[in-house]
Amino acid sequence: MRIKLKLLLLAIPVFLLAQSSISDKLGGLIQAGDEHGLRSYFDQSVEIITPENDGVYSQNQAEQVLKSFFNKYPCNDFKVDHLGSSAGGSQFVIGTYNSGSKSFRTSIFLKQVDQKFLIQELTFEE
Repeated sequence: MRIKLKLLLLAIPVFLLAQSSISDKLGGLIQAGDEHGLRSYFDQSVEIITPENDGVYSQNQAEQVLKSFFNKYPCNDFKVDHLGSSAGGSQFVIGTYNSGSKSFRTSIFLKQVDQKFLIQELTFEE
């Protein structure tokens, strides 16, 4: 029983590091307005919600939707506010995207596919 507890306690920092690492990468790409970099984290289809668009898109379409959003609302700052995971192994990142006088609550939902976490949904809500 003690061995299982020790293994569990050792696994927690690794899990938190993996969550932090993906949120740091995604946060950096969002702050840079790098829709092409974000595309490498998209699943085959991804739901994108912005003030102008709301739908499920292919990787190419999603990249263009984000390009339009980043051009209209260039990032002044992006801050990760919360990280979490579901019992099913999905992860989420909640942050704040600031552009000029506008602030957007940003939600990213990821699912593990073949050893990599892929974006299922990306939302920018005023």
